[in-house]
Amino acid sequence: MLKAEGDAVFIRGRTELDRVLNGAAPPQTEVDALKSGLHTLVFHPSAAERMQATRDLNQRLESLCQPITTGIVNLTVTGGPPWLTPQKIDAWLGTTHGEIAIDADEATAWVHHLDGFLIGGRPISAEVALAKGHRLPPLARKHRGRARQTGQGCWLPFNDEQGRLSASPRPIAIKHGEMLAAQEHIVFDPCCGLGADAIGAALVGATVLAGDICATRIALARKNAAHFGVSDAIHFEVGPAAETLQRWSKSHPVHSLFLDPPWGGKEWDRQHMNYSALMEPLGDLCPFIAAAKSVVIKLPRTFDTLTLPLHTWEFSLAIASRDDHIADRVRMITAHSSDK
Repeated sequence: MLKAEGDAVFIRGRTELDRVLNGAAPPQTEVDALKSGLHTLVFHPSAAERMQATRDLNQRLESLCQPITTGIVNLTVTGGPPWLTPQKIDAWLGTTHGEIAIDADEATAWVHHLDGFLIGGRPISAEVALAKGHRLPPLARKHRGRARQTGQGCWLPFNDEQGRLSASPRPIAIKHGEMLAAQEHIVFDPCCGLGADAIGAALVGATVLAGDICATRIALARKNAAHFGVSDAIHFEVGPAAETLQRWSKSHPVHSLFLDPPWGGKEWDRQHMNYSALMEPLGDLCPFIAAAKSVVIKLPRTFDTLTLPLHTWEFSLAIASRDDHIADRVRMITAHSSDK
């Protein structure tokens, strides 16, 4: 009715109504006035009185809701595990000391996707400084219920459904290889999957012993290594991680170690990621972690990094691209430990 008359309509959908319902309780006189207006709107036979009741309800509901902030606002990202410094947040989000000035509409999307976001087993906080009594604009429809994207554009030509989700992007695989080869050119990768990180290490000059419990995936990994011309640099074999590491360690006592334990596929458990849940199904890997010259572990972003044993670890966020949506930019955590 209001739109037909050219009036501005406050309640355009469920979002605005929820903001009214979730706000501070209005005085009883205001509640009674709203009830009366709704009764007139629904039951009164006069079109003119229904229109007046509609305008009155629209104004009353808008007055119960905080005014919307527009223009540029200051947003601050804090929290997470102790190692997530403001400098690492800046590298991830493009902020300065964890702060950024952005448009209010964009700030709404950042708060929606980042506030409470788990990294390293600890939530981060995304807060906006607003004038007293004001609120951010409603969340744009394109951001509502948006699922984070995974496995977009897998760089390996021979893959499967799991690999499309879990294979490290090429820049990240190369970076992992550089970390490992910096200490020792013999690299163990006992959970190699489709071979992304083994190939990354081989491309930077390492010799890799790669294994996986699944023969089908090893066959695909061999094809991927051949495609990138590094077959001679990677020795593949099928077997459980603890058994292959025991055998490899005898013939190559000086080595680096890369670990990419299975996370659980597309529906991995984001809330209970720790060393026990992730590593113990592979067997006791602590002796191998302790013996390696350099260790790189690829971890889901929610993994509780305080549960990693033994070495002193350094952590970084494996960032896909600055062009990715804010919800997709962090792919994983890289944990790195090496002999100094």
